[in-house]
Amino acid sequence: MIEIWNRHTLWGGDEDVIVQDREGMVKQGYSPISGAYYSARLAACEYLSSVRRCARVILIRIVSNEYWAPLGTWVVREAARRAMANPARNCPSLDAAVKEAVSLLGSGRWVQYSTLIKELKTQKTLYQF
Repeated sequence: MIEIWNRHTLWGGDEDVIVQDREGMVKQGYSPISGAYYSARLAACEYLSSVRRCARVILIRIVSNEYWAPLGTWVVREAARRAMANPARNCPSLDAAVKEAVSLLGSGRWVQYSTLIKELKTQKTLYQF
């Protein structure tokens, strides 16, 4: 999960703040995005279970200055559930999916923060062995 706090938001300050959390990430202290990652993960896992699929999921949350009163992780969970209820957009490759996300979000600055994208691009397939 990647969270982008736009500048002049509660945690954004004068610059955009981009943080991530994921499984397997070495962490020191509490997660930089609190329980939001686990709330979004729950919604993604519920959806994947309902369609009987396994997948890796990149969740991107943008927080604008319209979000002035953080209401808790339930907001993240419910937004992720609503997102999973929308029709899927099929992309033929990871690069195409990233390009689609960049287009929808209007910016690609978040891509460099995703360790999952880098991992997926370098992960070997069974055919390579």
